[in-house]
Amino acid sequence: MKRTSHFTGYQNPHYLIEILTEMLLQRWVKPVIVGEFDMLRHINLPLIITLATLANAMGEVAKKERVTLRTDLECDGTIEILTFEPNAPFCVTISRNGKVLWRGIPQRWKPWKVRIGDVDGDKHREIIVGVHKATRYFPKPHNCLFVLGWNGKRAFPKWLGSSLSKPFVDFEFVRFGGKVDSLVSIEITRDGKRCIVIYEWRGFGFAGIWQSESFAKLRFEGVGKGFIRLRTETSRMKLVKQGNKFAIVHIR
Repeated sequence: MKRTSHFTGYQNPHYLIEILTEMLLQRWVKPVIVGEFDMLRHINLPLIITLATLANAMGEVAKKERVTLRTDLECDGTIEILTFEPNAPFCVTISRNGKVLWRGIPQRWKPWKVRIGDVDGDKHREIIVGVHKATRYFPKPHNCLFVLGWNGKRAFPKWLGSSLSKPFVDFEFVRFGGKVDSLVSIEITRDGKRCIVIYEWRGFGFAGIWQSESFAKLRFEGVGKGFIRLRTETSRMKLVKQGNKFAIVHIR
């Protein structure tokens, strides 16, 4: 076994998840003896099971969707067309007046969703792509969020997030008010449930500002002006902003 030093102080939880999952798959951990190995003396079986659940969640790929969006990326009155083709060699195409300006995001990154939003309030819209790939710090393929800026001729990397606060399975961008679009994600909690987390852009990346309660199952059902519709196993709900606070309200 390599990288056992990463157990000390849980310095890198993703390596911990990877190693523990390998141990479970190879039956190195026996359910009747916890702490059989010196390296596991501070870890209990429920924690191992929880981390293995998260490791599986990191491999969860959302359903790919083909998208064509009309948008004004530079807010100059000129319409660009964004086309997302998950099975094309390069999956995102930006065109204007029938002329292709830029193609990018290779298929090998397994892109599964694209959205448009002004994340920082500079009146220029960003292209946000969900991909499923390994990254430098998290070597197992997982859902990542890539934010691309636009300079009028081509897209460029603005923020290539290898992860959010927890493994996530879906995302949307919603303008709850003001001049910026907030990132809303569905993330997986330590017990394998789903929750909503809201992020805002803070200088060089996203910072989480709100998290909902957990649900056994949760999915997005649609986005409107200032709200997002949600669906659980038994309820339909809306995520809204009431004054300075976010809330999930039930709808009939």
